[in-house]
Amino acid sequence: MANRNAIEVKGLGKDYPKAGRRSDFFFKELFRRPETESFTALDGLDFSLEEGKTLGIVGSNGSGKSTLLKIFSRVTLPSRGQIRLSGRVAPLLEVGTGFHPDLSGRDNVFLNGSLLGMNRREVQDRLDEIVAFSGVEEFLDQPVKNYSSGMYVRLAFAVAAHLRAEIMLVDEVLAVGDLAFQQKCLKKMDDLSQSGRTVLLVSHQLENLLKLCDQALWIEKGRQQMMGPTEEVATAYRRHMLHQAAEQTVAERTDRRGSGALRLQELDLFGLDGKTLNSIRTDEPFRLRMKIDGEASAEDRAALRVQLNFYDQNERFTGSLDSGQDFPLPPEEGPFSVQMELPCCPLYAGSYWATARLLLDGRPADRVESALRFDVETGKDAWTHRKSGMRHSVQWKSVKE
Repeated sequence: MANRNAIEVKGLGKDYPKAGRRSDFFFKELFRRPETESFTALDGLDFSLEEGKTLGIVGSNGSGKSTLLKIFSRVTLPSRGQIRLSGRVAPLLEVGTGFHPDLSGRDNVFLNGSLLGMNRREVQDRLDEIVAFSGVEEFLDQPVKNYSSGMYVRLAFAVAAHLRAEIMLVDEVLAVGDLAFQQKCLKKMDDLSQSGRTVLLVSHQLENLLKLCDQALWIEKGRQQMMGPTEEVATAYRRHMLHQAAEQTVAERTDRRGSGALRLQELDLFGLDGKTLNSIRTDEPFRLRMKIDGEASAEDRAALRVQLNFYDQNERFTGSLDSGQDFPLPPEEGPFSVQMELPCCPLYAGSYWATARLLLDGRPADRVESALRFDVETGKDAWTHRKSGMRHSVQWKSVKE
């Protein structure tokens, strides 16, 4: 017998009033007077998702991804069309969503359970699992307004994942947590899907969607571009992003994520003689430079972490560079550059591109997809250099601009 659909969407659209009068609140929208001018956030979405499947949602900033999840979670009302959800919905849309700041972590767990229709005994039976998964046991009885953003996310995800709900909505918030916790959450979402839960995940990290999602939905400027197997949708979306990136410099790019406290301005490859490179040989050393600017103070920048993920022409993840948590930066405020010197390139011959990510104290400050494109040529002793790995013998330093 075929599985029934957990989600059905027909002709879904959402308009917001212009001139900054947008309201996301359910009751305000019920009694709001009609506006003559509006902005269309979503228009004409049609798709369905079977129970127990995981759907990844991709699209540029402002494309309507978060609006869609807010409609599913009943935070906001659709302007037109129909949606049908089969089962309870556990939303994890923004850091702290659904938490009362003055209540303790423990009280918020029970509050969220009651909102999902669970009694106190049912929540109590799951409390130990929630606390163990979140890792906030030491702070469980403190008000959550004192939690860091990472603690918020860990507890919020643990609650959404362990309480009784058939549909789970996750909107990019996992980017706040550290890498180990992100991987833990991805594993948990995979387990939930295997057990019959339906998961919707908004993320700019396509590598995670490829690992986790059965299908993907691509939305651009509020309209549905493509719905189908994750690999096919990710490939089409990546080509679209590469085309956009080719027409703009890194500094001009607006399709970026993060707080904006720091912004990547340039990302380039250089030879040891200082000349700019468009291609590198597997057996020759090279330098990679990132020019960074922003409003973060020198004290905040002391916790900067730089990450680069590399992909080949077939959209496959091929490796990464990570500066580590404690990276020394110039004490003066203002623009600076981060330089990496590598003894070799452990990639096969071909074309590649890199996504850059800047984190301050574990929180995303900037993320730019396809920030750098380059070619790799095979040199002598390529196998020996490839075995050494990209993470070994990398020298990091920062300089004031």
